[in-house]
Amino acid sequence: TLGAGLMPAAAQERKTVTLPPPVRHPLAAPPSLDSAEAERETPLLGANYRILISATEKGRKSGELSAQTCSASFQINGCLAMPTADDPHGADLSVRGELSELEGGGLRLGYSLAVTTRVPSQTFGMPGSGQAVMSTYSFKKNGATGMLLLQPGRSYELMQISGVVYSLSITPMETWPAAKAAAPAPADAPKDAAAGPGEKPPDAAPRRGPTDEDRRRYESLSDRAREQFREALRQHFADEKFRNSPEEVRRAKIKELFDKAEAEDKGGSR
Repeated sequence: TLGAGLMPAAAQERKTVTLPPPVRHPLAAPPSLDSAEAERETPLLGANYRILISATEKGRKSGELSAQTCSASFQINGCLAMPTADDPHGADLSVRGELSELEGGGLRLGYSLAVTTRVPSQTFGMPGSGQAVMSTYSFKKNGATGMLLLQPGRSYELMQISGVVYSLSITPMETWPAAKAAAPAPADAPKDAAAGPGEKPPDAAPRRGPTDEDRRRYESLSDRAREQFREALRQHFADEKFRNSPEEVRRAKIKELFDKAEAEDKGGSR
């Protein structure tokens, strides 16, 4: 038949196509996190600072985020506003900053702030009817960038959106390299002499952080010498008597520790 005559011809026209094997690319190894390398690349500040970001609406605080760092570069992400029935996800916030210390105790901050909020766009169903009610939302993003001169501990407004004020404060928690200690009172005066009846004694003035010379000497040390230097400082500042000693006594001891670390580091491997 005609169909039977065509079958062999069709069979002859078939070709077997061999696909090449798939090319497999090896997965790249994740970058290693070398703490020593990160320490060299990231500038360090003279204190541990608490960075607090808060949202206030009509005089009432609606949420806050905070983090601590001694790095000059920082980033904070999170849900800022407290969840509510109308907005169970709150407001998402992201802030990046570059912080530097100024002579006289001030701070300079370069920042980039982004806030994402949900805005109801449409609702389906009748509330209170017993039927399911569905709402759709759109996301609204607001942002600001800028530079600020700060005084530690004071709050500064970064941005205001629809009556919500976003503020930031940066407070030193402890001076480098150990916790801030109370200033010693005169030997012939009681500890609470400066406080009135029923009042708390005034807080001590913040300790002075490292000088530029301190930082230069610290950065010139090898990784091993830095660790030994930090451990020696921790041991000294763990002593309350040393923490409460006069500033010049502490500075002299730190200089002595630097001299010792540099002398021992010259013969060691870096």
